[in-house]
Order: sequence, then C-alpha cells, then structure tokens
Amino acid sequence: AAIRTNKNNELILSLSKGVSFNTHYKPELPVHTAEIIYKNGRYILAVTMEFPEKPLKTSGLRAGIDIGEIHPIAICAEDGDGLVISGRLIRSIKQWRNKSLAKLNRAISRCKKGSRQWKRYIRAKGKLISKTENQIKDLLHKATRKAIDWATARGICEIVIGNPVGVEKNTRKNRRLSRKSAQKVSQMEYGRIKKYLEYKAKEQSIKTCLKNERGTS
Repeated sequence: AAIRTNKNNELILSLSKGVSFNTHYKPELPVHTAEIIYKNGRYILAVTMEFPEKPLKTSGLRAGIDIGEIHPIAICAEDGDGLVISGRLIRSIKQWRNKSLAKLNRAISRCKKGSRQWKRYIRAKGKLISKTENQIKDLLHKATRKAIDWATARGICEIVIGNPVGVEKNTRKNRRLSRKSAQKVSQMEYGRIKKYLEYKAKEQSIKTCLKNERGTS
C-alpha cells in the first residue's frame, strides 16, 4: 500500500485506486513500510521506522547476565551489586500449557479428522497456544525492561550475556537429563531474552556482547 500523511500528520494507506484508509496514527519519524495484519482475532497496524542510533557509552561499570530456566535473568555488576528476576510465573504458565496441550492432543487423537468435534479441539488448541504465547512474551518484555532499567540506573556501560549454547546437546543420546529436565531445557527462552536485552540495552547506549559459558559452573 502507498503511504502518505494528511495535514494532521496522520498516516494514510492507499489500498487501491480511489480507496484509502486513515489509520489515525501519527508517526514520530518517516515511515518506510506499513501494513495492516490480522492477528489473534484483531487487526494490527505494523510500521517500520528508522530510529537514529545513540552513541554507546565509553565509561562506566560492566555487568554480567546469566539466563536461566527458573530465574530468566540474573545480573551482577563489577561492584558486586546484583539483581535476580524471578520467572516462576512464566514457568507456571508453561506447565499449565504443557498439561492442557497434552489433554487436548489426546482428545484430538480420539476424534475423526475433519469432524466438528475435531475442529473445535483444533480451535481450542490454537487459542491456548496464542494466549500463553502472549502472556510469556509480555512477562519476558517486563523482565528484560527491569534488568536494563537497573543497569541504566547504575551507570552500566557494557553487559556481558552468558551464552549457554550446547547445554542441551546430546542430552537425549547420552541420557544426561531426565525427561522432565530435558523439557525445561528445551523450553528455555534464551534466544528471545537475548534479543530483548540487546535492543533494550542499545536504546540506553549500553553495549552488549556474548560470552560462551563452556567450562563455567
């Protein structure tokens, strides 16, 4: 869709010849792309804008972050001050989701594919996944924001994020973890937490880097 703004600086999308849609959204910066998408039962306006990058801090304390399963973020600065953010609510949501999905999958397996009951269970499964995904995403955003706000208030200039890559490697083959523990490891939100931390830190001019956790305890 073609993009333009009216005299009130509201974003207008030209859908076709002679047809336009006023989003009533007033962008702060020039918009590169804009589209209306349907997600989770509602329409959402998605736009991309280029924000000017802030120069990174060159002085201050360094801090390390450990990403875990029970506590998604544990951060400690060079001066010994630290913060541990609990992830018990995220954990309980995942446990409830796993049990509910197992129950739905058993019900689906007993239904004839394509039947009305089968379709009802499939819709219920989709809603369950969507709902819990949104809840987890919101909680992870809040957790990472809390960590970066803490770092900003203490003048942190660089954050070293522990990289647990390979922690789950060969766990099934060598049976190093129980089935329950393997499930927890597989559902760790390392990639998403790292992504959220990196862009939130960048907004506050804080440098981030990864450190392999191999050989640490």
